[in-house]
Amino acid sequence: MKIKIIFLGTTDFAVYQLQALQKSHIYEVVMVVSQPDRKAGRSMQLQQSAVKQYAIQNNLPVITPQKMNMALDEIKHLNAEAAVVVAYGQILSQDFLNLYPQKVVNLHASLLPRWRGAAPIQRAIMAGDTVTGVSLQVMAKALDAGDIIGEKKIEIEKNINSIDLHEKLKCLAPQLLLEDLKTYLHSPKKIQLTKQNADLVTYADKIEKAEQKIDWSLPAKDLHNFVRGLALNRGVSCSFKNKEAVLTCKIHKTEKGKLPSVLEENLFPGSVVSLDKEGFAIVCGKEENSLTYLKIVEVQLPSRPKISTKAFLKQNLITEKTQFL
Repeated sequence: MKIKIIFLGTTDFAVYQLQALQKSHIYEVVMVVSQPDRKAGRSMQLQQSAVKQYAIQNNLPVITPQKMNMALDEIKHLNAEAAVVVAYGQILSQDFLNLYPQKVVNLHASLLPRWRGAAPIQRAIMAGDTVTGVSLQVMAKALDAGDIIGEKKIEIEKNINSIDLHEKLKCLAPQLLLEDLKTYLHSPKKIQLTKQNADLVTYADKIEKAEQKIDWSLPAKDLHNFVRGLALNRGVSCSFKNKEAVLTCKIHKTEKGKLPSVLEENLFPGSVVSLDKEGFAIVCGKEENSLTYLKIVEVQLPSRPKISTKAFLKQNLITEKTQFL
């Protein structure tokens, strides 16, 4: 007999988990709950969430309440055994958690208690972490603070960006969800819940637009992590002076390195170095008393597609005297 569950989710990460649950033949998804339609894109037209689109395409009942408490009565009568929450995007009330005591579970894209919150994938890369993973937790009222049912780890490769890491975690997560959820629901004594260590908590706050501007005074290692981490947020922004004006662009891909000491004279963060037909690099802050540089691989001008630096240089917007701000 299938286990009746309701599924709460919004993003494409959540779609992948919903699909895995549905195809497993272990669970019957009796209701899908997602975020309301939002205006998006240049035309600001209403768009359905990825999860809502999937639910409609697969004939799953779906609701999109502004607040979860508005749907409690409807959900109460579904006779579900548990609720699975993945990248839903709303704080759930205690009233909702009380519908399924100890059986509202959440799949989170980090190794809790590290990176509780909205942007765990980006923050892990930005911080230079070498390991991350996915955690399955029993939901508590406090944000991502529940007891851990299980986790799966993955290495963060040194040049991977948040888009690619998102895909890897998305594909890793169903293994944890399918292996541990059934055991937890039907044989809870076989699962030893782990309390989160309060001393190890870090928070993955939502990425704000104001923090996406690059600061050339930081070492190239930190800026390389910064660029990789913010790939999911459409790149980092910067500006530069040319003869006519201050122009803006986004940087999407970089490589890091240290400047030979013979090149350090008269250079400071934001200066252009190694300008040739294939690309250019920008001087960054010091690491171990030596200036560092960031080789720019992929850029984007406003309202234009991403291009290689080789293509960018053909537009003659920068010279060796250009200063990035």
